[in-house]
Amino acid sequence: MGGPESEPPGSPKTNITGRFVGFGLWVYNTREFALQTGGNVYYKGARPYSKEAAPVILSNVDPQPAVLEEGDSVYLRLRLAEEGRKTATTRVTTALLGRARVPGLPYENADGSPLVIDHDYYGKQRRETGSTAGPFEDLGQGELRLKVWTGRTGAGER
Repeated sequence: MGGPESEPPGSPKTNITGRFVGFGLWVYNTREFALQTGGNVYYKGARPYSKEAAPVILSNVDPQPAVLEEGDSVYLRLRLAEEGRKTATTRVTTALLGRARVPGLPYENADGSPLVIDHDYYGKQRRETGSTAGPFEDLGQGELRLKVWTGRTGAGER
């Protein structure tokens, strides 16, 4: 999600460490190693990586994110637009990710089995193609309130 500090592509700002600052993945445009991205949704001025496949850019839509603490639970509240559901996503797998550049090893589960991201944050089955962008599958639109943490039992409630 973006905000008022998001800079146009031709005039990046840097912080005191010399890193680009802004909203979205565009800050990685000049990195030595290319990102592998696709099907992300960018709200409120956030911009995609220059080589991202099929981003959905909703510059004038503000999802109004808020983190709410109630008792020992934490909720994420936001408003999603219907246009954000029109993403071209692909299931993330070992085959899709290939090998990590530096060690030359495949992305896999701790037991050595192939990685397949086929469930969302709450454990809901993700579609093989056309899944919802982000960690939550088929949330709908309008104002959402998502439980993301609780001190007693962890996440997993909507």
